[in-house]
Amino acid sequence: MLFDPVMLTSCIKDITTLCQHITYGQAKILACLRNNREHLSEKCSAQLFQREMFCDDVKPSEIFSCLRMNKNDPSMDDSCRAIVTKRQIRQSKDVKLDPQLRQFCKLDIPKFCQEEMDSHGQGKVVKCLKDHYDRLSDECMDYVKRLMREAARDYRMDARLSNECADDIKKYCSDAAPSAVEECLKSHLGSLASKNCRVEVVRQMKEARTDIQSDPVLFKACAVDVKRHCSEIPFGRGKVMKCLLEAHDANPARFDRECLLHLASRMKMWEVAAKFVPPETLGDLALSISSSPSKNYFFVIFATCLALIFVGGLVFGRLSKRIKREVKDR
Repeated sequence: MLFDPVMLTSCIKDITTLCQHITYGQAKILACLRNNREHLSEKCSAQLFQREMFCDDVKPSEIFSCLRMNKNDPSMDDSCRAIVTKRQIRQSKDVKLDPQLRQFCKLDIPKFCQEEMDSHGQGKVVKCLKDHYDRLSDECMDYVKRLMREAARDYRMDARLSNECADDIKKYCSDAAPSAVEECLKSHLGSLASKNCRVEVVRQMKEARTDIQSDPVLFKACAVDVKRHCSEIPFGRGKVMKCLLEAHDANPARFDRECLLHLASRMKMWEVAAKFVPPETLGDLALSISSSPSKNYFFVIFATCLALIFVGGLVFGRLSKRIKREVKDR
């Protein structure tokens, strides 16, 4: 039971009363609760039912991960879902509470984020891993991608954003559900009072461009078009978003109206974001230009600069040869 914090929270009184003689570990307490099913409290009985419904055949150490994966199942009890969510929020703030992250990223954390690991808290390790996303091992990248998607559906699981944007959330998004807060912050990006909050919102927008499923609003609107135009493209590393934008530029008439509207909205948001937080790398700059409505203008300017450099090189080269020839003739 030490491996199942959700079950422990719901059944602590029942365990104390009915299973005080049982040693913790190896699911012995779970067996005790099953044997005393008729004497359990309503809360513990409901939790035991949820446990058996979704995760009856998993190891004790994997129960929370199983419940986490099934959290959005409509048949899961609200109280169980709330406990799982609360545990996830705590994990987002302290990597030491997330054994799966330490397991899947056991090589990546010492390599990229040892300093953040030593000063754990407020999501520093997760932020560091996201900053090195393209260099992570496959296992670690998949798990960090899962964290990004979960945070996109509930801002409370993004420790950095929820901390830096606390005041702006109260001001602009107090009536929004946790699943809608990030979308609310994006729509108010130009009005956010906190500079650090703007940085975190732009960072989240960048993550969504890396993995379109980390932008649940856009992904839902464009799910059909993603399947239609990019079905063979793997998610992650910005490949699906790049494919979608290229398909849009080639023939927007083949896109559903809802997807077109949301893509146009996202492009405007990206332009606003670039004004507040300029691209940090050449890759970010290229992605910003390629998704900008003014990208043709940028390409013309770039091509003109290349042409001028080329012509200037030719002229300078010929002039140099002529000068050398004249010096030699003297």
